[in-house]
Amino acid sequence: MGGVHRSSIPRALIENLATSRTRKGIARTLSTDEMASWVAQLAQQYSPDRLNRFRDRARELSVLLDQEDRFAELDKMIGAALGTRQAPGNGLLAPMSKGEGWDVSRLAAFTNFAEQLRSGELDPHPLQLPVLVPTALAEQAFFESYLSNFIEGTEFSVDEAIKIVYEHKVPSSRPADAHDVSSTYVLIKDAEESATVATSPDQLLEQLQNRHARILALRPQNRPGQFKQEANQFGSYRFVAPAQVRGTLRRGFELRDQLLSPFQRAVYMMFLISEVHPFDDGNGRLARLAMNAELSAESQHRILLPLILRNDYLDGLRRLSREGDGRLLVRVLANAWQWGAQVDFSTLASARLWLEKTNALIDASDAQRLGKHLLLPADLR
Repeated sequence: MGGVHRSSIPRALIENLATSRTRKGIARTLSTDEMASWVAQLAQQYSPDRLNRFRDRARELSVLLDQEDRFAELDKMIGAALGTRQAPGNGLLAPMSKGEGWDVSRLAAFTNFAEQLRSGELDPHPLQLPVLVPTALAEQAFFESYLSNFIEGTEFSVDEAIKIVYEHKVPSSRPADAHDVSSTYVLIKDAEESATVATSPDQLLEQLQNRHARILALRPQNRPGQFKQEANQFGSYRFVAPAQVRGTLRRGFELRDQLLSPFQRAVYMMFLISEVHPFDDGNGRLARLAMNAELSAESQHRILLPLILRNDYLDGLRRLSREGDGRLLVRVLANAWQWGAQVDFSTLASARLWLEKTNALIDASDAQRLGKHLLLPADLR
């Protein structure tokens, strides 16, 4: 530009491995630690294929520039960033070489969101939730499973879902979908399992893999219980890279203990898992299971997401992911929390009646077109 030339990334990498003889002032080249940090940063910015192309071009340039001895060191660093070689030290490159690297930008987003929650900046107005009465929640697990799966695209009518869960009548054309609903129900219905929260990063990873394996047991193509090996995305938005899943979950989980209330921890854990998207499929259901475990562990009402709030919920996640603005997501979840706490789940009939009366089962897009909103049961009694 304007007659000024700039080195390509591969050439800059090779040339910065030269030893600088400057004894004072700014060094002409990067130090070994600075080079390692730069390679780690490149691995955050670019795909493994692109990083390999940088390495291939650097190898060619090292021959043309008679600097092949420098390439050997670069080859080790890029291999560490890709997880194929070990790297010493305490920087980001060392854990990356062991498959424990983390997404720097996501960790910054998690830190910011946790601070907003902890400060009370995003807390909803005090919610007057009714006292939790177990007998009034007898069928809550069914509707939580039904709604959570429906939001993810596993769509059945309420009657079909009742036959799947209670009568074990599986549609011959959709056995995997039916299993998703019934297995999610079993996990929620298990009082101990549904209230178990991880107490360490290792336990979180194990818990997520176990729950995923149970929910998606009939979907071998989605590798039940195994973290993703290929990048996944929603539209053009890419989630955490496969090589950074474990490290990002570990680092993100450490922020959970800064949060003061069960609601704050619930919202944070849901966002952490949703944003990392650690598996090929089923991430939304796992995120909401983790969210509600935080509430159940403190004997608080669980959060059910009515279908009418689906678009607002996804918009809230999208806004938090892309803009760092968690206000909509917190508002939607608080609204859903208050709504669900007022529904009579003592029987299938009573729960279904209240879901229909409050517009909970209306498709979100249809509701917007018709001017319908979620109503609170308390306002209809």
